[in-house]
Amino acid sequence: TALRAAGSTVTVAQFSDLIAATEEFRQRSPDSDGKEQTIREALQFACVRLPRDQAADAIGVVMEKADSTQRSEMMDLLAFLGGPRALSLVSSAARSGDDLSVDTATRVLGEWLSIDAADELQKLASEISEPKYRLRAIRGLLRLGRQFDMPDRQRIDLIRRGHELAFRSEERQLAIEIAARYPSREGLQWLIRLQNSDVDVDAENSRVLLQTIASVAQRVAKDSPREVDSLLNPIR
Repeated sequence: TALRAAGSTVTVAQFSDLIAATEEFRQRSPDSDGKEQTIREALQFACVRLPRDQAADAIGVVMEKADSTQRSEMMDLLAFLGGPRALSLVSSAARSGDDLSVDTATRVLGEWLSIDAADELQKLASEISEPKYRLRAIRGLLRLGRQFDMPDRQRIDLIRRGHELAFRSEERQLAIEIAARYPSREGLQWLIRLQNSDVDVDAENSRVLLQTIASVAQRVAKDSPREVDSLLNPIR
């Protein structure tokens, strides 16, 4: 279609006009099959072609004038685009006070496709008062630790932060399960510190924690038996 073709040739200066054209197309073709897919593809074609931060800035200009519904659509586009500028714009929307924008922004950040979102998710989990949005930020932080490749130390830092912010047993247990999924010396050290800490742990999580320590220790001990033996001494 002409709209897809425009997305394939648009310049940064024309990007805002392309977004306006997609809205006109939506209004003109309210019942057409594949309408939303056509709009999405046109905008995504443009995002792939243009310098990422410049495209994000153009989307940001549109968001300033948009209603809540269009702002939400633009945030999904920013998630596709990625990069530090897109992340900053979505993070700002999460603090906007507009419920639909906050809802979309926390969802988008919780599904962000790189670990760059970790610090923002931690801040939001600390700042937001609404439990459902706090929960989304915490689970997003833990998801990063579960899904992405990274050094062991960085992974344990992410799940430690998620565990500390968690206000439900389910997320605390999820953090422990991630440490079990990626057994490492750093993970074992964190689990043991957790076991020896003064943090209140319910009976189920206490059982899971001890089982996880035993499982991770067994796997790490294959490479470092003496170190593991030394780490386990305080909880024997």
